[in-house]
Amino acid sequence: MSKTLDKLLALAESQTGYTEKNNDKDLDAAVGSTAGNGNHTKYARDLTAMGLPGYCGAAWCAVYQMWLEVKTMGKEQALKTLGPQFYNCFAVRDHAKATGRWLAAGATPKLGYRVIFRQSHIALVTRVAGGRIYTNEGNTSNGTAVVRNGGMVCNKSYPLKDSSILGYVMVDYPEEPAEQPKRSGWSQEDSGWKFYNGDTGQPVRNAWYKDGQDWYWFDGAGMMVRNTWYQYKDAWYYLGDDGAMCRGQVTVDGKWYIMDNAGRMIVEPVVLMPDQNGALQYPGLAG
Repeated sequence: MSKTLDKLLALAESQTGYTEKNNDKDLDAAVGSTAGNGNHTKYARDLTAMGLPGYCGAAWCAVYQMWLEVKTMGKEQALKTLGPQFYNCFAVRDHAKATGRWLAAGATPKLGYRVIFRQSHIALVTRVAGGRIYTNEGNTSNGTAVVRNGGMVCNKSYPLKDSSILGYVMVDYPEEPAEQPKRSGWSQEDSGWKFYNGDTGQPVRNAWYKDGQDWYWFDGAGMMVRNTWYQYKDAWYYLGDDGAMCRGQVTVDGKWYIMDNAGRMIVEPVVLMPDQNGALQYPGLAG
């Protein structure tokens, strides 16, 4: 079951017991002081606020289903599914037939489908088991009969072969793609190397990156730079054959250069001093 369908079923269940009101006061209350039989609901109010024909004060079983669909799938997709005349059950049926979404009575519906009854009533299919469909529906009442103007949101059930069932509106709730793990670490691509930051999943670009004890520079395409000089903040660095920033003595094109411990080329006069083994070394590189 997709997360979207889970969301729809949970939303429908949360509305169970909501009762219509006599006027537009206290519409958000499940029952409230103005509960009655005036067909005023928060569902019609909310759809009207979206620029849709909610028709507060009119029969609202289909308006309730549209409200569920809009909350789950968004206004545009809900209109594609239930049609612009969603407030009329038979218009919903005709739209489903015209768009290839109609499933005739006698077939087994899936969760999330809408069932259309001969009494001009509509409900959400929440479960199919034991030869019965289980529904969540608005403007009805508890019991076993199809009630098209009962005033509440109720959970009900009917035999699959109930003669009152005209058929079903097929609704797809696609599976969301599994979240892919973010790329991390080195990756050889396009005859070069990139390094992906595990926090963002993106390659390092136009920046230094330290991996272990070594520093690397990556260009704007995210490719590791190698075998070249690179000027950064008024200093010159040499990036070796493996891409790592060089330190100490470096020979490039037959010439040798001294890089300090930060990898910067030393440009002042160099006085070499013997180390403990007698090898000549620039004293700034000690340690």
